[in-house]
Amino acid sequence: MKSIIETKMELIKDRLNTLTNNSNFEYDGMNDNRIFMTEQLNVHAPALGKTMYKAMEKKIQKFYIDNDLYTIYASNDVSGFDYWNRDDENNYIMFACAFKDVEKLNVDSLDLDKINDDFNECNNEFEEFETFPE
Repeated sequence: MKSIIETKMELIKDRLNTLTNNSNFEYDGMNDNRIFMTEQLNVHAPALGKTMYKAMEKKIQKFYIDNDLYTIYASNDVSGFDYWNRDDENNYIMFACAFKDVEKLNVDSLDLDKINDDFNECNNEFEEFETFPE
């Protein structure tokens, strides 16, 4: 027999899988309440420079969009400028949408356009930091 927690986790996974199957979002299948924007912003530390990289990190820490259903926030790999400046790989800025009450979430009536608009607002807020190797 499944525990209450196991049953709730299955419900969360089912609802978020249903949501992401019908949208441009991703769900990683973990036992949490988050979906992710499919596209990420590319950050090439050497092209961005240390001052702008630090500004990006500060903005990521403070930025979020919040309403009754969810909170969208930005994140990146926190290894820091010195790590990414010497590495050939690029860092990223990604956006996650954390639903506040997945158990009550009705995926059929959820306004996916609103979530997508909020994700686009995130992209607009951070596009100044998107950089590529020369």
